[in-house]
Amino acid sequence: PTWVDLYRTVIDRVFYNGKLQIAVASDYNAAILRFNRTTQEWEGIDARLGRLLALKLSENLEKNISAEFIPIDWDQLLKRCGEADVDVAIANVSVLPEREKTCGIRFSTPYLYTRQALVLRVSDDRSVDDLLDATIAVQDKTRSLKTAKQFSEHVVTFNDADDALNEFLELKADAWAADYEIANSLLNNRAIFDQIRIESVEPDRIAVAVPAKATQLLEFVNSVIRQSRNDGTIQKWAADDGVKYFDADSSKEI
Repeated sequence: PTWVDLYRTVIDRVFYNGKLQIAVASDYNAAILRFNRTTQEWEGIDARLGRLLALKLSENLEKNISAEFIPIDWDQLLKRCGEADVDVAIANVSVLPEREKTCGIRFSTPYLYTRQALVLRVSDDRSVDDLLDATIAVQDKTRSLKTAKQFSEHVVTFNDADDALNEFLELKADAWAADYEIANSLLNNRAIFDQIRIESVEPDRIAVAVPAKATQLLEFVNSVIRQSRNDGTIQKWAADDGVKYFDADSSKEI
């Protein structure tokens, strides 16, 4: 039987199981989401938001609800959420309308406004508008793939961000397309950092994904996100983790 056969709503399932099942990207290791192998805990803004949702559900349902993080490969993450194998997906997921249609999900109000980026070598004096013939490496099935295709006719895709980055670092690609925070996190501590430039190119919105039919859960998630943005909680998390926090049109860093 599916969850629909067993529970009236996803929130009912959360209540009976006593846990909020949160899909996270198994290969992420960035400021916004990362796994600490020493503490065996997920960290970053995404993890904090997941735990906050579980805490608020505990208060509303008057029952202890724990946050259970379930690592899933990126290419299956939203599909699994749409099939309600998990309750929510919180993994630096960009809002794209086509994802709602193809994956059977709905997006919350954004909890982060950020930017897409193109990473180039300092020695390459081309502007981002002159990359039509350049080779851009990018992780497949990401918002960054859409960005890469807007700037170049020569885009090569990889299953994870590290492979796409290595293609660029090994001089096999002229540029690497990625979320700004992913790019900054993966490059910041490398010796090559002063030899590359991260060009912010497009606004991006990061949100929680829920199963399409989980209307009640979506309303709850939206209320928690709105409150957390209004009272400065998410802004504080961003500052703690060194994540750039932008205003609602992603044009001004706060």
